[in-house]
Amino acid sequence: MNGRVIGYLRRSFIRHLVSPYGIALVPSCLFLFAWLLPPGVYTRYILEPDFLYRNMKVLVFFAFCVIAFLVGVRVTGSTGSQNQASAPPKIHIRGGASLTYLLVPLVLAGILCLIYAVLLAGSTNFIALLLSRRGAVVKQAITGGPASGYWGSTLFLLTGVLWWAAYRSRQLELRRNSRAIFYTGFLACFAIDVVTCLATFDRTNLMPLLAGSTLIYLFFKTRGVRVKLAKLVGSGLASGLAITGAFVGLQFARGASQLDSITATILGYTISSFNRLAALMLGVAHYVYQGRGGYLVAFLTENERFHAVREQMGLPNSYQIWLAEFPALQMSGLNSAYNWAGVFGYLYSDIGWWTPLYLFAVGLIAGWLWNRFRAGGIFGIVLYPWMAFWILFWFGWNLLLDARGVVLIESVLLLLIYDKLHLLPVHRVNFPVALGKSSWDLFRPVVGVGRDEIR
Repeated sequence: MNGRVIGYLRRSFIRHLVSPYGIALVPSCLFLFAWLLPPGVYTRYILEPDFLYRNMKVLVFFAFCVIAFLVGVRVTGSTGSQNQASAPPKIHIRGGASLTYLLVPLVLAGILCLIYAVLLAGSTNFIALLLSRRGAVVKQAITGGPASGYWGSTLFLLTGVLWWAAYRSRQLELRRNSRAIFYTGFLACFAIDVVTCLATFDRTNLMPLLAGSTLIYLFFKTRGVRVKLAKLVGSGLASGLAITGAFVGLQFARGASQLDSITATILGYTISSFNRLAALMLGVAHYVYQGRGGYLVAFLTENERFHAVREQMGLPNSYQIWLAEFPALQMSGLNSAYNWAGVFGYLYSDIGWWTPLYLFAVGLIAGWLWNRFRAGGIFGIVLYPWMAFWILFWFGWNLLLDARGVVLIESVLLLLIYDKLHLLPVHRVNFPVALGKSSWDLFRPVVGVGRDEIR
């Protein structure tokens, strides 16, 4: 009996490793660590009072938020494939040109992003500033510079195409030579994306790329015939160390050098956000623009096309909102070097105890995207990695609906058209009768999906 229970738990853990349930476990454990961390240790590194330590009000609020999100995931996530451990269905290309099908979007997106990187290099001497560890100056110079706007969106266009190509390549049976050519092109475009992310000195450009790529890799590993839990855990830890290393490397480029400084930075950009949540809930901290909706839908404050909407909401642009947070933290006695309040903190500042309802709605979307991701649907392939990073980034800010998320949605629409033109529709003639489905299913065209997706 014990062996059966252990086996069931093992299979369940593997099946849900990269699901919203498994991913939500990471920031939840981080919160509990911060909640139990002795105030003396926290204050030593962050240089501010600890309002979070064993604060039951904050614990209850955080628990409500997580539970509401997971309930939303359950509502839509339980309507997918019955065999959740199965691999996505194979796809077939019109004319059989699998390599061309994969490389055309990759090359086009890679060229556009490369132009953006060249524009960055031309607008600022970021290599010299990188060597002098003045990355913060580069980041400030990029904001609103000649390389922003349209060209800035090509970075996340390439990120979305990379996720699509990584996923679709696993659904295709590439031969040895084709596989080698594909991975050469894929790695070249991946390198362009990484270099461009480094040139922007923005951690939240690089970390989604790494986290989303890792998620796709682990997903297909969990769908193998013989899955070894130890290897999965090892791969996950290695990826986590790589993401942390990228974070530390960028922080080193922005001025941190000594071990205590790097440790304080890591803690400051993770667990200190939960302390800001506690300060907001206790009434110690107040944001200048809280309660106006600017933290709910960030893209409204990031796009000048919504200037009139922002005026109606009484909001400036996103950069001005960000600048206003620092003096607000100083007036609250908090260390203004770390301004993140966590996703739940920013939402609380806008909608208070209605935050769990917002998270329930997002959970509905996350569950649907998880279903589409498992089934090989284009919306899930591109948007679920972004959703997964948003969950991991609960200690950051609410970037789910920022301008980069909008770019990913636009890339989904482009790739949807591309898939419609190149993927053969799958018609299952016999299975509706066998499964008791209506005969209408015989005539429903579904592109690039298998039997489990037709429901």
